[in-house]
Amino acid sequence: MSNVNILLVDDHQENLIALDAILSDVGNLVKATSGRQALRELLKTEFAVILLDVQMPEMDGFETAELIRERVKLQSTPIIFLTARDKDDTNVFKGYSVGAVDYIFKPFSAEVLKAKVSVFIDLFKKTEEVKRQAELLGEANNELGKTNKAIGVLYTQLERKNLELHKERDFISAVIETAGSFVLVLDSDGKIERFNRACQETSGYSLEEVHGKPVWEVLVKEEEKEKVQSVFQFVRDIGGKSVLKTPPTTEYVSLDAPSDPSSETFSAEVPELNDAFQATLPLEPVCREWSWVTRNGAVRHISWSFTALVDEHGAVLYVIGTGIDITGRHQAEEALRELNEDLERRVLIRTAQLQEANQELESEVIERKRAESELSTAKDVAERANRAKDQFLAVLSHELRTPLTPVLTIVQMLEEDPTVPEEVSTWLQSIRRNVELEARLIDDLLDLTRISKGKLQLNIDLVGVHPLVNEVLEICKEDISSKKLTVTTKLDAENDQVRADPARLQQVLWNLIKNAVKFTPERGTICINTSVTDHDEIMIQVSDTGIGISPKMLPIIFDAFEQGDTSITREFGGLGLGLAISKALMEAHHGTIRVESDGKDKGATFSVSLALVEPLVRVMPAQSNGHAPLTRDGLRVLVVEDNEDTGVAMKLLLQRHGYRVEVARSVRSAIAMFNETKFDAVVSDIGLPDGTGLDLIRAINAIRATPSIALSGFGMEQDIEKSLEAGFRAHLTKPVNFDQLDETIQRLTSHPEMTAVTSR
Repeated sequence: MSNVNILLVDDHQENLIALDAILSDVGNLVKATSGRQALRELLKTEFAVILLDVQMPEMDGFETAELIRERVKLQSTPIIFLTARDKDDTNVFKGYSVGAVDYIFKPFSAEVLKAKVSVFIDLFKKTEEVKRQAELLGEANNELGKTNKAIGVLYTQLERKNLELHKERDFISAVIETAGSFVLVLDSDGKIERFNRACQETSGYSLEEVHGKPVWEVLVKEEEKEKVQSVFQFVRDIGGKSVLKTPPTTEYVSLDAPSDPSSETFSAEVPELNDAFQATLPLEPVCREWSWVTRNGAVRHISWSFTALVDEHGAVLYVIGTGIDITGRHQAEEALRELNEDLERRVLIRTAQLQEANQELESEVIERKRAESELSTAKDVAERANRAKDQFLAVLSHELRTPLTPVLTIVQMLEEDPTVPEEVSTWLQSIRRNVELEARLIDDLLDLTRISKGKLQLNIDLVGVHPLVNEVLEICKEDISSKKLTVTTKLDAENDQVRADPARLQQVLWNLIKNAVKFTPERGTICINTSVTDHDEIMIQVSDTGIGISPKMLPIIFDAFEQGDTSITREFGGLGLGLAISKALMEAHHGTIRVESDGKDKGATFSVSLALVEPLVRVMPAQSNGHAPLTRDGLRVLVVEDNEDTGVAMKLLLQRHGYRVEVARSVRSAIAMFNETKFDAVVSDIGLPDGTGLDLIRAINAIRATPSIALSGFGMEQDIEKSLEAGFRAHLTKPVNFDQLDETIQRLTSHPEMTAVTSR
């Protein structure tokens, strides 16, 4: 038999692929992704078993099974439900109620599923074989019926055509000899009188060898002799009781005689059969089966139909038997019996295996629940640890930034003092760069936290890449000059317009160019190129002749805290966060970043790609927009800062730029000063001795709405949100560049209606 078909019905391709991997060697797999498609497949193909997912869109597995069972042809096709639902008895009972033979829960054992499907495939194959044998038997019975009918027709023709009896005798003899079925003529004692060719060929005996011998002595197994004798006696007895209605003067004409019917009787021509054809037949033949032993000892199984021929006095003349060889059917039945016994045995084994598997699954479920409980506990612990980590980073950021603010403020104030010697100015620049670097490292830590929590926010605008490159080069100008590096730029991209967050894109470019400057030795070379790719993207490449990257580090160079080895960290510093943050920023922009290097001391090339947009013509606004020009003279500013050094430094720097400044060191003193003086702006720290800057700004705005700036070492998103919600118009993170603070004060006082702003 050819490979049988298995129908897999599941709306998830991954589940069909998994079932294909499990059952590919069991049968021919036909896949359907919905109940409707499954029904179409069932109309075209016969399947040994159906694996049906319960949960499917439009028409679920239960509805599909009900439609399948409505078709008479499909009512016996086995259906196995596969489901990921909870083990709810209602669903299980519903599955069996619509005709399922099994109900398997996901995840399941591949071996268990394969074993179950194999059982139904074996049953399908055996059923098909039985059907085929039954068809063969039916055909044989039809042939037997046809033969009996033909014999009956012959008898009828013999009665009607008495003038042709002598030829009909030969014809009947020929039919008997050439018939495919067995024809056996026994006398009244059961001895063999006629033994046709089919009997001879099957038994291996000739008529001469068996003629005159009782049939049960020659062809019947020892243990069946009595049964055959009983059958013969029964046929002979009911034949003798038949009612005879044969006219005694009937004459039969020979075909070779004159046309006068009375010229010659049939008795004169065929005396040995004349009595037989004057007899009547019993109402019903007697059908029996028995084994037939051939000359060589083989056993055949024959189905016989026996009829007694009697004379006008009711005496049995002959018993005629016609039979067919049903050895094949018998063997099929025996094979079916053995198969059924084997199936029962295998079902018992499979049932035991399934019970064992169910016990294992129950144990696994218990273990899984225990693991889930432990995982939930571990998750809670991890979340608490993560919150503690975020709180620690926020506090650490605040504590690190706060002392940097007075340092940066004083340095900026001294840098603006024309009386400071040039040598001291150089030292001040070094101090400022290192303070800004430390602030950048703190920002990197906070950026990494934002990225890991998915809270990175972008302010997308139309941006030109080339101006950003030039701005970064200007920022790094002093570092490039100090190392006597040669920087070449080939900004050849005809279109450099992209949609991006300008500050974040500048941060990426700064990281790449800063790294190139850091890792390139003195008098080295840095090349910055832009070009347009075939995919309408702008590619920015930063190449250097620096220390390069080893092959083993290339796959992990964009991972957080990776710098290659500890010697790089000791020599060049840094936390190894810049590239990780850059990669996250590029992914947030739907761009790419990659690196190439031929190895140690062979330099590196970083490439950034972003989708281009059509450039727009920008109309620059006029200088005058209806507002007063920026001015500092006469503006009163209230600085609320509990750190004495920071407060003094900020006051001096603001006064030097024309502001009138008062400093308060607590919430209470700040409110008192605010009630006495009308301030144009308030700059306040968040953490104060007797409260918070949030409390202060609420109280101040309740008295009189005033532009206000939060100045804090806390720079997490939630810190900024709390500041803006409390009423601050801007949030600046320490240490603050004075130019940024100055610009924010000017804009808030010149444009009271402007929206809130933030800066890290």
